[in-house]
Amino acid sequence: YYTTPRSKEANGSTRMKQSSNNRANLQTTAIDELLTSGRVVRWRWQSWKAGGKLTKVPLDRTGSYAASAKDPRNWLPPEAALEIAVKQESLDGLGVSLYSSEGGVPHDLVALDLDSCRDPTTGALVDWAQVIVTRLDSYTEGTPSGTGVRVWCRATGVPEGKRRASIPNATGTIEGKEPGIEYFRSKGYVTLTGEHLPGTPEIIEERTAEVLELYRTHFPEEP
Repeated sequence: YYTTPRSKEANGSTRMKQSSNNRANLQTTAIDELLTSGRVVRWRWQSWKAGGKLTKVPLDRTGSYAASAKDPRNWLPPEAALEIAVKQESLDGLGVSLYSSEGGVPHDLVALDLDSCRDPTTGALVDWAQVIVTRLDSYTEGTPSGTGVRVWCRATGVPEGKRRASIPNATGTIEGKEPGIEYFRSKGYVTLTGEHLPGTPEIIEERTAEVLELYRTHFPEEP
């Protein structure tokens, strides 16, 4: 049982078309960097049983069946990723693998997801998320949920892995969901929307010091 990304997030798809509906736009933003990274994977919303929860399932290069986002054989070549984005006039069903896999393209990308922090109608961020976005000051875009944002940075020598932490004493929770932050470095894959958050850079900035500071604040190492 599955549905396409477009039917799951119709409003997000419409905004995507307005913001990057040709190749020239893709080439002048951080989206071009990500699409040409050699790490793009296809995905779709899928439920493993009737009426079950929908999850973002990575696919093979043809988009035909479920596959591992960790396997470089499923990553799209740059030209193929660009062709898909331009042809469908959106980034629906495209994401980026952050795995450090044998045979894969080396990278210094870090993705930070801020969950339950954005008003889906106005796009306004709650205070705790705005502080993080301002501090990192790098390319930021809305996530498919409509209530989160993802900050992309470049960093070296930072901890690897995928971690999530709640935001204690957070105010302004969106739709009653638990606010939190997710950290991706050398593990996992994340979606692309191209819904650039106004006021943030259009490029992915080098932010090693800032990423380390944020990591130590929200993910203190266990004794």
